[in-house]
Amino acid sequence: MIYRVRIIFDNDKDILRDIELESSINLEKFHKIILKSFGIVGNELASFYKSNERWEFNEEIPLVNFEKKSQTMESIKISSILTLKKNKLLYVYDYLNLNTFFIELVEICETIPNTKYPNIIFSEGE
Repeated sequence: MIYRVRIIFDNDKDILRDIELESSINLEKFHKIILKSFGIVGNELASFYKSNERWEFNEEIPLVNFEKKSQTMESIKISSILTLKKNKLLYVYDYLNLNTFFIELVEICETIPNTKYPNIIFSEGE
């Protein structure tokens, strides 16, 4: 299965990506896909947060777990956290600058033959 997600960078400019990715990847791989698609080097820590319809921060899923209280990105598949009923995540990169990204599952669809994933299907802004 393929997940079509929309990722919006929270700043004063319109910067977003629509990406197709395999539902079997883990959040650590998704973290790397986000960084690459937005042209970010990737030297800082990051976390995903479960979110609700009002984009509120809930349970944290860190890249590195210093407290051993929760799972890390490596241990969670995207298909277990993004569903059509719970379709929103927040992603924070670089805790000092708090670069925040809004992530929404748009659609779940079948794999398209001869397509390499991840696949950026729409890009706006730099």
